[in-house]
Amino acid sequence: MGNNKLLQVLVSYKKACALMAAFDLGVYEKLLSKPTAVIELAEKCHADEAVMGCFLEYLRAVGIVEEKDGYWSVANDFSGQAKDINSYRNIIEHEKNIYKQWVTPAQIMTSVQNGIGHL
Repeated sequence: MGNNKLLQVLVSYKKACALMAAFDLGVYEKLLSKPTAVIELAEKCHADEAVMGCFLEYLRAVGIVEEKDGYWSVANDFSGQAKDINSYRNIIEHEKNIYKQWVTPAQIMTSVQNGIGHL
């Protein structure tokens, strides 16, 4: 993607969704307690090991987690925020609700087409 602003904006929703899913799975609290192998993290999160591995790779690509010698932990650059993530619980839940209920391409298109105050 490099400097392609269109592509950066187009795929940015995935970062927020991944952050919210990791929160719901308890990934942050589990990885903050100790570096953890994929198989153990998947078991603790009641998740599929192969998919958890892919998910962690994505979280690594966006700077949320890191891996060393087969053990995953919260990335240094994110650890301060991750330690305080429960204080963001209400915001995370609110943003999830907005994403699921309000901010869909169809809803935005309808709003733009119909104008203010019309459904």
